[in-house]
Amino acid sequence: MCIVIDIMIMEQDEIDRKIKNSKDGDEVVLDVRLSDLRKGISVMTGRHIVLVVHTTIQIELEIDPNAASSFDDKYILFSTDEARSYYQELTVKDDKIDGDKKITLEYDGIKEELRYSLKIDTGDEEEPYFLFENASYSELTK
Repeated sequence: MCIVIDIMIMEQDEIDRKIKNSKDGDEVVLDVRLSDLRKGISVMTGRHIVLVVHTTIQIELEIDPNAASSFDDKYILFSTDEARSYYQELTVKDDKIDGDKKITLEYDGIKEELRYSLKIDTGDEEEPYFLFENASYSELTK
């Protein structure tokens, strides 16, 4: 039996729940961030665990997600290779932490060998601008 969950990346409590609800001999698939894996994830033994590692970048912006002016903003992360092989566009709706006065965005599917730029398009308010350009994965995760 293989247990797979629908969410892309699991938090520790979800990992604990999935393992607790499995039986000895079950194969349990856990989706984890590479950064969390490096910090260490505790799991029960006695199960066959398959880790599906997702390389992500989290970016925290000092922008109030509840401000009307930010509702139409787009946060576009793309790779700077010639083919632009990575492209992901997020909005304030993708904020990972509710209730604070910041926007925390998580981009997944990152390839560590590429370089990235983050373009912020504020809609009608001003011209699009870059938060960073041509940054390596290691520069972004320091």
